[in-house]
Amino acid sequence: MILNLFNRKCNKNHCTCWFDKFKKWDWAECCKKHDAQYINRKYHTKTKWQVDKEFYYCISSKTCKLYGAIMWLGQNLFSWYYWRMYK
Repeated sequence: MILNLFNRKCNKNHCTCWFDKFKKWDWAECCKKHDAQYINRKYHTKTKWQVDKEFYYCISSKTCKLYGAIMWLGQNLFSWYYWRMYK
């Protein structure tokens, strides 16, 4: 039940439970690619660390290194369930 509520409330954009852009910065494509790599992991040979590192670099290139680190930290703390779910 809680997971269903989470999915209905948070999956309204590409960055789950987070906004996709702010002013001139738009990092939606980074989130979209990151989610696709989580979901289609069986077709890739990458580890969670490698996928998350690519996410950090993508966000940093679209915004700045500080925001990339914030996004990386947030998704790293809360993404373990999804990484294991799509195993």
